[in-house]
Amino acid sequence: MDRRDFLKISAKSSSALLAGAALGCTTIPRASRGESVIVVGAGMAGLAAARELEAAGYRVTVLEGSRRIGGRIYTSRDLGLPVELGASRIHGIKNNPLVPLLKETGVGYLEVDWDSLTGFETDGTPMDDEELSMVRNRILGMFRRAFFRNIGNTEDFPIEDIIQREFQRRKFTPQERRVFYFGITSAEMVNASPFTEASWKYALDYEAYPGGDHFVVNGYDSVPDKLATGLDIKTGVAVTGVEYGSGRVKVHTEEGTLRADRVIVTVSLGVLKAGQIDFSPSLPWAKEAAIDRIGMGLINKIALRFPEIFWPAKVHALAHGTDVRGQYPVFVNVARYTGEPVLTAYVPGTYEDGLEGMPDKEAIGGAVDVLRRMYGSSVPDPVNAVRTRWGGYPFTRGAFTFNKVGATGRDRETLAEPVADRLFFAGEATSRKRFGTVSGAYLSGIRAAQEVMTIPAPLMT
Repeated sequence: MDRRDFLKISAKSSSALLAGAALGCTTIPRASRGESVIVVGAGMAGLAAARELEAAGYRVTVLEGSRRIGGRIYTSRDLGLPVELGASRIHGIKNNPLVPLLKETGVGYLEVDWDSLTGFETDGTPMDDEELSMVRNRILGMFRRAFFRNIGNTEDFPIEDIIQREFQRRKFTPQERRVFYFGITSAEMVNASPFTEASWKYALDYEAYPGGDHFVVNGYDSVPDKLATGLDIKTGVAVTGVEYGSGRVKVHTEEGTLRADRVIVTVSLGVLKAGQIDFSPSLPWAKEAAIDRIGMGLINKIALRFPEIFWPAKVHALAHGTDVRGQYPVFVNVARYTGEPVLTAYVPGTYEDGLEGMPDKEAIGGAVDVLRRMYGSSVPDPVNAVRTRWGGYPFTRGAFTFNKVGATGRDRETLAEPVADRLFFAGEATSRKRFGTVSGAYLSGIRAAQEVMTIPAPLMT
């Protein structure tokens, strides 16, 4: 189930954000003043901001806490081919500012057929492929009915309430329940939002570009690599504090203090929630409240390479029918897109905390055990496997954001607002309409850079 279909109950066409801002094309002409800017974070937002500012003549330094760039674009080649352990899909290819970058960098992508599914229940009983292909439309129908029932209702409530009411309205057979669980869990994972916490009222805020979801097939990391070309990027330098009260901004790191005229903070919402950066003065109350209210979701992946393909090679994904919601619910068939014998298991944060604390052997073994229940004891051991722990990764503290009960769409705009003409913010969490996407992060970086460029005069130093 793709995010657009799930969240946009009414078919809304997406509006163009920051038209003309693709590929680092500055839309605010202005002579360079030679000011200095520090960008915190070398993900898509930080790289877009830095590239935009440098093109306008600013002196830009990018500080990245990890040893790699790209943020939540994380391409692993440990299995002998590019496998996306972070962002892996293009959310609509029409009018999407990422598409020119993809073409320039040679990143290939193929359309996702969300209804191309097959699966087995935990005991090895085949699931009904027709029922699986229809589950998305049935769940959408459930949410459409809920939408119309709640027209005029200003109260917010968790999406899980809708699901539980559906269980009360009709009786599911055990087989129907497992298909339903698969559909609901898939929706939770696509949106990184546990439905016990996700807002029904503000689910409609999200917009995707038209043109369907597409799966990246040959290395998403080529995009941040391209944006980073020629930039002054210091990796392995974690920022611990930002002083922005007066005069030049001081950015404190574990390796010393740097000074600049402005700073753009592009770290993930999870890092802000964890308080890993000490702001002095403290951030405005409204911004701190927005950070607290917006949700940071969790989803992890385990990519498995086998000696050969033992599963249907043409389907998009393999469904696991289980009474335990979130228990290795789906294996995306990488072979469909690359021809290589690779499956990627997706595990939501709602199941065993996304396996965060589970040792590699146990987490990988659990995935293989499920596959053996589905396809028989002859399923071989994987040749190799890689996994993520996005929740514990200190430079993300989660996968991506969602609209939580108690938050409003305005919270993301508040998070994005500059402070004192010195401190600026970008990242997917600051995008009201395209949160949780690479395009949202990219455009937010350009937006923050343009905000810096509109400051009327340099600070006194």
